[in-house]
Amino acid sequence: GTLEKDEIERAMAGKNTDVFFGVAEDHFYFKGETVTREVPLLFQLLYAHLVDPGFREDAYMLSLERFRQKYLELSG
Repeated sequence: GTLEKDEIERAMAGKNTDVFFGVAEDHFYFKGETVTREVPLLFQLLYAHLVDPGFREDAYMLSLERFRQKYLELSG
């Protein structure tokens, strides 16, 4: 959580590894994609997501707004 988004993007430039956090109806999950030579990086990213998630107020507010829009869409 100590790095800003642009710092993470610079650190990951040229890498073929990414980690995704997802929400399903009945569970949360992580999904990772990488190439063989970057497997250690994949596990470092998974570890960082679990140990130092970096909650951001702007991301939280965006999630609330998307939830509100979806709710309005479903109720309209």
